[in-house]
Parts: sequence; structure tokens; C-alpha cells
Amino acid sequence: MPENTDAEYRNAYDDPLFLSQSDYSGMKLLETMFNGQNYPHWSRGMFLALGSKNKQGFVDGTVARPAPNSPKLPQWMRSDAMVRCWIVNTIIPGIKEAYISSKSAASLWSEIRERYGQSNGPLLFQLKKELKNISQDNDSIAEYFTKLKRRWDDIDEIEFFPECNCGAMDKCTCNILKQVLESVSREKLITFLMGLNSSYETLRTNILSMDPIPNINKAYSILQQVESQKNISLILQTEQDSSALAAMKSQASKSGNNQGPWNVWKKDKDGNSSKKPKYDQRWCNACNKGGHTMDTCFVLHPEMRASYRLGNKANARKYNASLEVYR
Repeated sequence: MPENTDAEYRNAYDDPLFLSQSDYSGMKLLETMFNGQNYPHWSRGMFLALGSKNKQGFVDGTVARPAPNSPKLPQWMRSDAMVRCWIVNTIIPGIKEAYISSKSAASLWSEIRERYGQSNGPLLFQLKKELKNISQDNDSIAEYFTKLKRRWDDIDEIEFFPECNCGAMDKCTCNILKQVLESVSREKLITFLMGLNSSYETLRTNILSMDPIPNINKAYSILQQVESQKNISLILQTEQDSSALAAMKSQASKSGNNQGPWNVWKKDKDGNSSKKPKYDQRWCNACNKGGHTMDTCFVLHPEMRASYRLGNKANARKYNASLEVYR
């Protein structure tokens, strides 16, 4: 094999007109199918996929059609047709028929953008409405943040920040652009914190009290660490309570006493256990167990264990009642 074969191949691969043996017209570069309603998300993913093939220049106009007498014209036409096929393959059947006859990848991309990307008003309204209604609920911090991030990206695709073309920003000394970007970042942070569950109320206040106020990525990192610590504490405490209960049952069994604190369920006339505890009529609708209410449920308020361990006598009584959650 000649010494310059690898170098020639790399140079060819860097050429936008190059097509590898693995490229074929039936490829689907993107799993997300364009349905006429998801243009921001689809176009962003499609452009990224074309970039992985070094073919984004065919849709943004940077790889222009060669002159009619250019020896590269046949290669350009073949590559351009391949890009058109890749784009059409990610459009649902009810829409793709309108774009099969496009003359070039650039005209196809432009036509889709003009038809679906310029109707900013209704789409922007829908995206911001969805953003306003997003809250954490039962999601993890990561799942909740991902929902917000996707809406922010879709909105930024439509409501992008304008660029300065006159050169005035290069001479600006007041950092106005930096201040605008910081304002946008704070708005996203507030939106993120507003949708958190009530269990993060104290942490939310602490983050907003920081000076300077952290950006959203820093706040996300803090919240995710706290979430991980809560989950670990809950698992460890459950294991400890289970071990203690097993030891108590074992001791009671040896002594012949079957009336330990775990035997708290009433029995009806048929001998079946009911859902209400024998010694304590309190009931928690959050975990569907007795011996406590939602105000003292360790599932909802794991921080109460920490107060108990620190010797808080007021919370000691709540801890003893809530212990029934894990028995």
C-alpha cells in the first residue's frame, strides 16, 4: 500500500463532496420524524446529524453548486441528492410528498424553514405556555430539568438573540451584551426553581440568597447533589429500621411475646387484618400507612430524621410515630 494512501483518504473525507461506502440513500440520520409541529427540535437535530457527515454546507449554502463545466459537478450532484434523501427520510409520509421534487438540498431546507419555521407567533405561544406549566411533580431533578431545557432550546431556535452587524458591539465598553445574557440566565434560574417540589423550599431560598446568584448549571448541580444525599439517607434509614424490626421480632419470638409494636393491625370478625392501626388511628395518605400523618411522614420529610439524630426532642415524638412507615 502506498505511503500516502491514508493521507489521501483523510483529505477526501474532509471534502464535503466525499461519500463513504456506508452512505446510502435509505439512511435515517435522525430518529425524530418531522411532523409539521416540531420544526425547531427536528431542524436542530437534522443539522447536527448532517454535520456529523460533513454535509451541513449543502443546506446552509456554503457548499455551492460548481460551474457547469467543473469536473466536480457530478460529484456535487450525487452528494446533494444524497442529502435530499436523508432529509426526506425523516419527514412523515403525509408531508414528504411535497418535497421529493426539490431541485437541491439548499432549496429543500429553505422551503421547509419558510413554511414551518416562520410561523413564530402561534408556535412561540404554545412553547411558552408549555414551559409555564412544567413542574417537577414526581420527576427527578434530571428529568425535570431536561423538560425545561428542551422547551428553552425550542424557544431559542425561534426567538434567537440578534447579532450586531455594524461593529458597534466591538467598541462597547459597558458590557451590555454580558448583562443581557446574565438577565436571561437569571430568568431561566427563577423558572427552574419555581417548579421544584415543596421539599426543596429551604434550598431554593438559600440559592436565591447567594451573592452573586449562581447560574442555572450551578444550581442544577447543587440540587442534584442534595437529591442524591436524600436518596442515600432514605435507603440507609430504611435498612436500619428493617434490621431493628427483625431483631425485635426475633427477641419477641424467643420470649413468646407476640404483642410487639409491629402487631398494630386490627382484625375484623372474620380474622382479616384491616387497614387501620390498632394503637394509633392516624393515617398517612402519602404512603398509605398508619401511625402518622403526611406532616410527619419520613417519605415526604426525610430531614426530620436528621433533626431527631441531633437531639431535637420536639421531633423525637414525631419520629417514634413515623417509625411505623417502615414496619
